[in-house]
Amino acid sequence: MGERVGYLHDREGVLAALYRKAVLAEYFEVAWAGSGLAPETYYRDFLNLAIWEDYGHMHEELGPFFRVIPPEHVARADAILRSLRRELLDHEELDYPAEAALTLLGALHAEKEDFDRFVDLAREMGSRHWHRVELLGRTAWRAGESDLAREVFRAADQPGDDRDYLRKACGQITGSYPQGP
Repeated sequence: MGERVGYLHDREGVLAALYRKAVLAEYFEVAWAGSGLAPETYYRDFLNLAIWEDYGHMHEELGPFFRVIPPEHVARADAILRSLRRELLDHEELDYPAEAALTLLGALHAEKEDFDRFVDLAREMGSRHWHRVELLGRTAWRAGESDLAREVFRAADQPGDDRDYLRKACGQITGSYPQGP
């Protein structure tokens, strides 16, 4: 085997942190609303980047982005993410970015405390990736929605890699364990 050329390993995460800081900070400060740029274009562009850009793990830190989305644009951001997810699910080899889109949907609705969406999202998420279900459960619990928090974990209590972890997390957060879907 030959020597790798142009390969960079960011074992300590320094470059990823710089990327996140630069991209997120710059993108949040763009005065797009007054520029004539349509909200659909702005949100689709950024959400596409967040889905595909895995190097800096942007999809894990988008609370500030979702926080500044005005209430009248939440449904639009939701529709864009769902549309992108459907497009990705049409291709078997694109499961990973499709899951990232679902994670972003959870983060959007957690940030906006759209509690009426939590259970359906948790059911769709299942126990494939613990962090996004835990986010919904913790968000509900912190808002005093204890029954909802339990229902979120119950909805996600499906066969999957993180099922045992989510059952434990449910117990730690709510004091009880899911009783199955």
